[in-house]
Amino acid sequence: MANTGAGRVARLGRFLFGFSTRVTRREYAFVGFALTILKVAIDAALMTLWLGGRLSFPLHYLAPLQAFFGTMASQGVVWWQFLLFLWTLPFLWIGVSMTVRRAVDAGGSPWLGILSSFPISTTRSC
Repeated sequence: MANTGAGRVARLGRFLFGFSTRVTRREYAFVGFALTILKVAIDAALMTLWLGGRLSFPLHYLAPLQAFFGTMASQGVVWWQFLLFLWTLPFLWIGVSMTVRRAVDAGGSPWLGILSSFPISTTRSC
């Protein structure tokens, strides 16, 4: 594929969603930052639209269970949560695939990239 628009889109798709293209430190940081801004901006727009501007954005990202689910549960808008879940899946896939490739490119194991996608609690329960 030459430098056509379709070729660029295909190359970008392989870069974001694939597992074979190398990811440099700079690309990893840039894509992560850019996609975070995109995701938060669209989430904010959707939430403001659907909840009538009553959501205290971006504070709901700091306390999502209280601000987001509490607001939605009181309004009974269950389909909303499913739509936002579907919207999150491509971002999750890109994050995992790029983290795995970045770990390999840095000389680590692909498992390091996979494991970094799971939160680990540092507190002990007694």
